[in-house]
Amino acid sequence: MVGSASGSTPTLPRAEGEGPRGPLVRRDPEEAAQEAYDEFIRAELGEAAAKQARDGEAFS
Repeated sequence: MVGSASGSTPTLPRAEGEGPRGPLVRRDPEEAAQEAYDEFIRAELGEAAAKQARDGEAFS
């Protein structure tokens, strides 16, 4: 038998800095795409740019 003798389910290794994840939930694909876009903009351009993109304002 491979694994621990306690019978617990082995955990998969996670990338450094990655916390526990909640259960997978089916979501609206459009909502998920918008959230991914917002996260990308926030990471690349900052929070103010993400807010502008979310609010539909043009960049000046």
